[in-house]
Amino acid sequence: MHRSPLRTPRRAVLGGMLALAGARFAAAATEAGLAPEIARILERRRLIVAVLDDAAPPFLDRAADGALTGTDIALAQDMAAALGVALALDPRVDGVDGVIRRVMSRDADLGLAGIAVDLDRAQRVRFSRPYTMLQQALLVNRARFAQDPGTDPVAALNRPDAVIALRGDRPDAAIRLQLPQAMLRRFPRWEPDMVEAVLRGDVAAALGDEVEIGRALSATPDAPLRLRAITIGALRQPIAAALPWDSVQLAAWVDLYLERAGAPLPIDQLIRVYGPAKDHN
Repeated sequence: MHRSPLRTPRRAVLGGMLALAGARFAAAATEAGLAPEIARILERRRLIVAVLDDAAPPFLDRAADGALTGTDIALAQDMAAALGVALALDPRVDGVDGVIRRVMSRDADLGLAGIAVDLDRAQRVRFSRPYTMLQQALLVNRARFAQDPGTDPVAALNRPDAVIALRGDRPDAAIRLQLPQAMLRRFPRWEPDMVEAVLRGDVAAALGDEVEIGRALSATPDAPLRLRAITIGALRQPIAAALPWDSVQLAAWVDLYLERAGAPLPIDQLIRVYGPAKDHN
């Protein structure tokens, strides 16, 4: 099994060595040659990471004691450890857009929130290389499509009277290319809003990623009898860290860290490597 270079049996020893190295870097942070964004992190001895103050498994979740956990929290912890500094989480209640705004204002060094890369966001922030790729699919009501089993389900959805549910913070360019004639309707949440809309027949389908689709199909014993997933190969969504547009050196450092960790990781491997997270600082 592939493992992050920091997730080894010698983790505690490495952590101590990295902390010592970080202290030395911090002492030298004002020396010429360090990029400003790196110097700021080392001088304050904290990596500030904006995240969602909400559950978005597997990237973000809540432990029984209310603490934030998930693969993004563990990833942030490992990045802070590699820099030899503490981690300071900046939870945002205003969704992914709030995380993006926090990064744009430079109140956070980077943002991790299962952020989908899209062209609009790329005008405002710099994205790292993806650390995972999510296959997207359409969740449909089995009974509705069983009425005409010979019809190609994708073609059946590409018409003006077919309403496709889309989460409010998700980009729509890819699905518009695949289903240009369908109508899109925004919903605040995948569960329960979008899943229930499919079950009621209020929408023809709901666009979700492989994690969301899997949860919907395993939610109840009869879910696979009522719902089905239609996979569209072209709908693959890169998930990456967001950084201020001018944080060139920090972005290069994050890319190198992710490259050494083997990114982009399949979602199941990301969960094995970075979850469950340990307590954060």
